[in-house]
Amino acid sequence: MKYIHYLVWIIGTAILAAIMVGWSIISGLIWIPLIIIPLAVIVGYSGRKIVSPILDDELNQRIQGDAAMRTLEVLFVTVIIIISILFSLSLSSAYTPKINGHIVTNDDNTRSMSVTIQYLNPLDISHPTMRSYLIRNIEDMTYQEAGSYATFWQEGLRPYYEYDLMARIGGFLLIFLLLVYGSFYVYYRRKY
Repeated sequence: MKYIHYLVWIIGTAILAAIMVGWSIISGLIWIPLIIIPLAVIVGYSGRKIVSPILDDELNQRIQGDAAMRTLEVLFVTVIIIISILFSLSLSSAYTPKINGHIVTNDDNTRSMSVTIQYLNPLDISHPTMRSYLIRNIEDMTYQEAGSYATFWQEGLRPYYEYDLMARIGGFLLIFLLLVYGSFYVYYRRKY
């Protein structure tokens, strides 16, 4: 196997593994990455075993080492930035309004809904501000009632947005690292 085939093999395996891990996180099947990641490592290692001896060339080893070291430096800075952004998001999400509600079927076969929105004061969390809305007929809402109804459902979907955000960050980080490593590899290949 030529070296370029080995690179295609590794990149293809990494992309496929990243897609599977992202899909499993979004789907809520957390056990799938425990299978996919070791399988990807085994597939990459088996590709390395059958690659031609050009991998053991000293110059190639030096290029790979320098490119990997620079990629790790970029990864360190990128992870610090991502962690600080996610930390600030988690702190600010504690102050987002908490929304509760329930739907009741009335005697005339219409559905009504009561929505309670709890606003937290960042300076005094122990005394939240509460607002309640009663939507008398879900099928015939006013503009303000529709806004409360949409906010209620958006709050219910928040955990799925967070899973989606984490999966996207992981996927983009993997693609970013592959591009950074590839660019450093090409740079050091031309330099040496």
